[in-house]
Amino acid sequence: MTTHEIRDGVWVVEGCLPRDMMGPIASNAYVIESDKGLVVYDPSCGPRVAKEIAALIDRRGSLENLWVVIGHSHFDHAANLHVADHGTVAQRHIIAHEAGFVGDTIANSAEQNYRYAIGKMKASHDPYRAAFGATRAMQAPFAFTQTVAPALTESAFLAVATLRAGHPTTSNVVPRRLTDSDAQPIDLDGVVARGWSVDGLTLLATPGHSTCSISLFDPHKRVLCTSDADWIGNPIFACGSLHACVESLETMLALVRTGQVEFLLPGHGLHIVGADAILCHLQSRAELLRTLRHEVLNGWHQPVSYTHLRAHETRHDLV
Repeated sequence: MTTHEIRDGVWVVEGCLPRDMMGPIASNAYVIESDKGLVVYDPSCGPRVAKEIAALIDRRGSLENLWVVIGHSHFDHAANLHVADHGTVAQRHIIAHEAGFVGDTIANSAEQNYRYAIGKMKASHDPYRAAFGATRAMQAPFAFTQTVAPALTESAFLAVATLRAGHPTTSNVVPRRLTDSDAQPIDLDGVVARGWSVDGLTLLATPGHSTCSISLFDPHKRVLCTSDADWIGNPIFACGSLHACVESLETMLALVRTGQVEFLLPGHGLHIVGADAILCHLQSRAELLRTLRHEVLNGWHQPVSYTHLRAHETRHDLV
């Protein structure tokens, strides 16, 4: 795990997969300087990331403000809420979208995240039979017991699925909810994006991967933090929205095309520098999701059986 400065006043604590595959899966965490304090975007999870964030806070000494912005509430991005309590700070803030709450608290535990996803999937299909290959074989016991003991099956599945998730933390700071009803059109040099202006921060609604996804745009540093808004893997295929994800990607693309973004800071993987590279990255994802959505809708209107798909999987007549 490494921490380095991406550009003046912008640091990344790089996430990672643990070497022993038993520790928490950590997302990237970003720390950004402003004239009024520090912004921590996606505090990630695990004590090692939290220690690196705390060190960056300490480097600034006394702070007027410390904002912890939750890009979305999935455990690998939001488990380290306690970093909001660190340092010598006059005003502390935690900001998250309303869809990322359960009651009065941010739903930043793996069990909450997986339970929500399973519930959404069960509305349309059996989540334990939906996978292919090795994953399907691993989930076979759950698919069998689901028919006779669904509650026990879900508890067992959650126990296995959360083994590497680590433990979420809490904070003494009362989090602020960003509500959809409070979101406003924001004019960003001709690009109109829906979002919120909070204490001088520009936060954009970028749902798709998750309904609670918000991105941070810093026009002065030309930085766009996206959390998982540009991520095209699960859970978007399981319980997200392809349509909303493409719309969010189009908002990002508009900001890049107008020369307002030079640094794309994603939740996973390396940050991307330069408008051309960022455009290529975002366009490829938007096009893939459009294609997937088109194929899913075609399959919905013209159902094809699983047996038929398997019989033709090495051919191209279904594409």
